[in-house]
Amino acid sequence: MYQTLKKYWGYTEFRPLQKEIIAQVLSKKDVLALLPTGGGKSICFQVPAMMQPGICIVVSPLLALMKDQVDQLLKRNIPAVYLSSVMDSATIVNYLDQCIEGHVKFLYVSPERLLSRSLQEKLPYMNISFLAVDEAHCISQWGYDFRPAYVSIADFRKILPADIHVIALTATATENVQEDIQKQLFFKKKNVLQTSFVRKNLAYVVKETVNKQKILVDILKKIPGTAIVYVNTRKKTSIIAQFLRAHGIAADHYHAGMPYDLRVQRQEEWIKNQLRVIVATNAFGMGIDKANVRSVIHIDLPSTLEAYYQEAGRAGRDQQKAYAIILYAKNDLEILEKTIKDAYPSIENIKTTYQHLLNDYRIAVGDHPQQKAHSFDLYDFAAKKMMSVKFVYITLQKLIMEGYIQVDEKIFQQSNLKIIASKNAVHIFLSQNPNFKPVIVSLLRIYGGVLFTEGSTIEALALAKILHVHPQTIEQQLMALHQRNIINYLPKKKGITQITFTNPIYKSQKLPLNNKRYHQLKTIAKKKMYAIKNYVTHQYRCREQILLDYFGEIIDKPCQKCDICQKKKSISVDPKVIKSQIQIGNNTIQGLKDYFQLSIIQEKKLLQILQDLLNQGDIQYDSLQNIFYIHT
Repeated sequence: MYQTLKKYWGYTEFRPLQKEIIAQVLSKKDVLALLPTGGGKSICFQVPAMMQPGICIVVSPLLALMKDQVDQLLKRNIPAVYLSSVMDSATIVNYLDQCIEGHVKFLYVSPERLLSRSLQEKLPYMNISFLAVDEAHCISQWGYDFRPAYVSIADFRKILPADIHVIALTATATENVQEDIQKQLFFKKKNVLQTSFVRKNLAYVVKETVNKQKILVDILKKIPGTAIVYVNTRKKTSIIAQFLRAHGIAADHYHAGMPYDLRVQRQEEWIKNQLRVIVATNAFGMGIDKANVRSVIHIDLPSTLEAYYQEAGRAGRDQQKAYAIILYAKNDLEILEKTIKDAYPSIENIKTTYQHLLNDYRIAVGDHPQQKAHSFDLYDFAAKKMMSVKFVYITLQKLIMEGYIQVDEKIFQQSNLKIIASKNAVHIFLSQNPNFKPVIVSLLRIYGGVLFTEGSTIEALALAKILHVHPQTIEQQLMALHQRNIINYLPKKKGITQITFTNPIYKSQKLPLNNKRYHQLKTIAKKKMYAIKNYVTHQYRCREQILLDYFGEIIDKPCQKCDICQKKKSISVDPKVIKSQIQIGNNTIQGLKDYFQLSIIQEKKLLQILQDLLNQGDIQYDSLQNIFYIHT
């Protein structure tokens, strides 16, 4: 182990639990490895793969993540390839042939490509050492980031030889999710190796404010070093980055809708410290190896504590002091509740979308159209049915989860637009062609000045709704502006998206949806939402204790670093102050437990103060109810 680690990675020591996990893989045991973000998960399957013959197949959720890991392996002279949907069939076949010939050590694939015909035809001829599943929480229906495509991993494992074992890796998984991962991946025997979730160098901070942008600038001026700022919309990434630049902070933005080359460029600039701050959606960060991030700041509430722990964990991987900060306003809590409500439409709404699909493709009840793929346009479908794109997206996801349809991964491709004329030229053009003014003004209101610099993905349907016109009218105007060299407009490609029905067709009202599971998932989503609300609104308990308790890890001592612990350090131990603080709710305190939530005073000190107050007659104690009373 140590020789391999030293030879290829240049390290002389393993991080906590890495060695134990590697030993399990080498013993050909199924293992679920839970390591914190930055804990070195990739080493846990890469080292054992290099120690034995054969190829390791790695299932990974993101193209950028696969490319990054393959690039890192190639730099170490380790042969690795990845398969992506943008590759032509000849390239894919060539890579698979190299795997068969033994010229490749790691084959990275997305879950969507696992059951592709090209891979399955070549699979029997490969010498496979084991299967690695990264971000394994995505396979669990109880997880925070469930991806229907991950379910195909279970089918993939069925076709592998019986002696091929699996290592599943994730940074975040509750006990329910751990159980589900092992069940979905057909573990021969339950086997979980987990490190502590404690990050000793990371201070968790929550601040309620009505002026997030001002506080954000203040924080970045107080905490030097590299930072990530997370927001929940693509539009907001450019707005916040522009605001930071206006205040002298070297910042730029990142989101999944940007051109691939530009995303790579931004990422490299940030990694090389040419950019101090990257403002991003949660599309940024997974698999990025940057140790010296000093702060991760969320100015929108994360959807779950699992997502937050993973994103916050990108700070301080060099083990130096770092901060994970959430800025929130009261209305953020209402938005979070609405998001959960929208994510779980009624069963009837799901059935309605199913019926619309049947009507569009003229499919009759009892048909078996599993082999036929139908062209599908998400935005046109939504417009024709007078539904929001978001609503259609969500109901389609539910039908995918239930196994009634499969949808091509390119379904959500959007149009891209950039204003290539100068601002002055646009002004002159509009004065001469006022009929184009509504669409140009609406574009700038929705997407901002970024349209002049790098462009943005856009949704023509949103423009159509704002202007109260048909989407086709918007398309015609955008194409006209493109032809006149005012904008560069790349409409979403037609006919590339496909939808396939995977079961015999039911009458929509009798569609056998799993109502019980659906409502269980909705209940779990609500619990996750309440966990986030509890974390940010709690005033007394250590943030780290709340966070770790959620993952089933109990720590006795407060962290002494979070904002709550820092606030408690300022609490006086003067007996008069203690007496005044005991006056809680009808002048009583339920034993000592509640008091410890208010103070980090050592137990011995607190007991001595309480005893003195008892002796002086300032308080009374009811031993039957375990209550201290203020003496009146």
